[in-house]
Amino acid sequence: MRPYELTTMNTPAPGLRLRHTLKGHKTLILKIAWSPDGRTLASSALDGTIRLWDMKGGEELRILEGYTNYAFSLSWSPDNKTLASGSSDHTVRLWDIDSGKQLKTLEGHSDYVHAVAWSPDDSTLASGSCDTTIRFWDTETGEPTTILQGHSDYVRSLAWSSDGRLLASGSRDGTIQLWDPRTGKIVRTLRKHALGINSLAWSPKGTMLVSGGDDTAILLWNPETGKHDILEGHKGAVTSLSFSADGYLLASKSLDDTLRLWRCETRETAAIVKESHSGFWQANLAFNPRRLNLAALAKGDTVILVWDLNLELLR
Repeated sequence: MRPYELTTMNTPAPGLRLRHTLKGHKTLILKIAWSPDGRTLASSALDGTIRLWDMKGGEELRILEGYTNYAFSLSWSPDNKTLASGSSDHTVRLWDIDSGKQLKTLEGHSDYVHAVAWSPDDSTLASGSCDTTIRFWDTETGEPTTILQGHSDYVRSLAWSSDGRLLASGSRDGTIQLWDPRTGKIVRTLRKHALGINSLAWSPKGTMLVSGGDDTAILLWNPETGKHDILEGHKGAVTSLSFSADGYLLASKSLDDTLRLWRCETRETAAIVKESHSGFWQANLAFNPRRLNLAALAKGDTVILVWDLNLELLR
């Protein structure tokens, strides 16, 4: 079956219906992240703000302010109450969602913090930095509990398995490390990308890890064996990956000016969406963890489009 092809992300097509266009940031948007309950979307930008969006009406709820720099990464606590952000000022900050106030600043990294990720059981906040380290934090005391060292270049992406038993980290050195968070030891090193890793995502059941990087390939990994398959189609660096909540679809965004939807069972392309990008290696997208909505950066990564997906048509 041929995939649907859209000329731009604003063009209606079978299987995709535009729900919201979110505008408010004055500069390039760096990261978007859904709350675990799927009701709120957070976004950060070069203008130094983090914005919270209500997904029922598509309205801006609150602006989190306090940065003189900008936040590369965002992660919600599993209870929806706290947002973590990793910044170019080398810190991780914790924000109270209800009040919009900053709760704590976590200091220790010596370079940009490109990735933050909360464990599924809420016990551990992890951060990855250009200083090549990964840190686990005690969010009550603000102190690091563990420092993981195993990459030789920037840590760009972190992703927890759904059961919290493994943390995957991707680096500009082209490697993926699988860590046991209980021991801080490397379980497996995955080396097949020719260039740096930009994005990692676990399937909802934790049976598959996908990676995308500067070499244009999307690799599908078996974390138990280290064996992999490949999805081919993108002509530019893959900047972001996300699974739908049911695990049927994988979304990928690339610097080739396209977003692709893949059917995970058959490894076929379900839709190709054409949209300009900014050239930033982190250009982002994210599936809603509770509903069949997809949020993606558009218009040169200056606005956010939120789509409703019709799974029957995309089959």
